[in-house]
Amino acid sequence: MVGPFGACSGLATRTGREKPALFFLAVAELVFGVLVFEDLMAILLLAALTALTAGSLSATTLLRTTARLGGFVIALLGLGLLAIPRLIRYLVRLNSPEKLLVAVVGLCCALTLLAQALGYSVALGAFVAGSLVVESGASKH
Repeated sequence: MVGPFGACSGLATRTGREKPALFFLAVAELVFGVLVFEDLMAILLLAALTALTAGSLSATTLLRTTARLGGFVIALLGLGLLAIPRLIRYLVRLNSPEKLLVAVVGLCCALTLLAQALGYSVALGAFVAGSLVVESGASKH
């Protein structure tokens, strides 16, 4: 069941590596938006299928899962947008690529562990970490 979701995300990533000119088009934003939406829907589907196999699928369970997921993403992005871009810009000003690399990898690991501890996929945590780092505007470094 997870295979089609991974295949769609993998196909878009592969296309981006093989044809980088494609991502300079205005369509690129739409493609990445669809991928994010697809990843979030995959989490909801996995939660619903898990509840269905346990025999306890109900509208309230699905609504509660949706609310938890939305709250998690909003809280992580909201709090992260206040601190992470500033931290990354500060590290770029230090002109130390090693410190920047360690901080970004550490952030990615921390958010994946947080996502996993709350019952979500590690890909969601890594995606949010990447989004926060890119928001700093220092992604060229």
